[in-house]
Amino acid sequence: MAVIKNPALAETGGGHGQKGVDFQRYWAIHRMIELENIGVEDFLILIEAIQDVAELDSCTSPTSICLYQVKKKDRKEWSWNELTKLKKPNKKKNIDNTFKESPLGKLYATFIAFGHLKVSGRFISNRGCDIPLKNGKNAATSLPSSLDYLSEDYKQLIIEKMIELSTETHANAALPNIYIERVAISPDDPKTHVVGFAHQFLENRSPRHAGQARSFVDALMAIIGPLGARTDDCKTFDEVCCRHGFTRSQFSKALGDLEKIPDILTYLDSWLEQLRDEGMGIMEITSIRTQASVIFRAQVIGVKNKEDEEAIIIQDIDKYIEESEISNALKPFFDDAYKLLSKRHTDLNKSQVFAQLAIRAIKKCVDPI
Repeated sequence: MAVIKNPALAETGGGHGQKGVDFQRYWAIHRMIELENIGVEDFLILIEAIQDVAELDSCTSPTSICLYQVKKKDRKEWSWNELTKLKKPNKKKNIDNTFKESPLGKLYATFIAFGHLKVSGRFISNRGCDIPLKNGKNAATSLPSSLDYLSEDYKQLIIEKMIELSTETHANAALPNIYIERVAISPDDPKTHVVGFAHQFLENRSPRHAGQARSFVDALMAIIGPLGARTDDCKTFDEVCCRHGFTRSQFSKALGDLEKIPDILTYLDSWLEQLRDEGMGIMEITSIRTQASVIFRAQVIGVKNKEDEEAIIIQDIDKYIEESEISNALKPFFDDAYKLLSKRHTDLNKSQVFAQLAIRAIKKCVDPI
């Protein structure tokens, strides 16, 4: 909370264009899937509370934190000046301390502010960083590289600027723990890459749910997207988690809810096919399927609509199902329901009612208790 309350260190929403926001959020989803895939026991992801993204190893008793600057770039690699606001070593000496305003400077300033947690930092981008490394290669074409692996002249220059902000001990501790890393996520279409990654994850975890990868990513994005948008001060860490955070337990719940969806969808496809055979038009069937997807997405992310009118309609649907018998013909069951419900609720959306009716009737058949 000391770091979050420090305006010189904390991040606030609104500092990115929409492409930058999407790139950052989709990368965060990618990282959560990655963490789940390697079997971490717990995590807490904070969006725009401590740097662009912060990853703690626990939401209750963290022992480590990884700080991320997550930036998209449309053209060319990142230059040394863009990353550090410093001139190259062979140029005129840097006399002003603009380093602390640079992406790597911000990472370092926040890095040294934590005294009781194991800290690391990463600059993440879709573009590489055009900086020479000590082995003669370039960071733009290499695997993730720590600042400790920079060529000696660049390394000494950044150490000098780090020491101006702190101490030599701090600088030497930070160098091997701050990385620059390129990721294969396009800022023009970050969703496609992350959906593919989610599909691979689900294929390994539960193959029969792999087809739900897009819905799963959409559901997570519906939660992750707004995080960090509120800029009012948080007084407690619980408020920080509520406004900026996403936990492994939330991720696990989304996975668990996803497990329930394909079976219902399979039955729904069967019901819609029969309704088509009984004369329901393709436009109406498509609309029902669309509304069902909206309901499922809300189910996956745990959103419960508290609108009184909708709650009453659902209650009336449940009562109709309880008091009715479903014969071999489905269309009369649906038509009678709408005829009855439209008398009580004059502004009903027919496809929404049919979607909700189908889902709740199928659930009643599958799990009658």
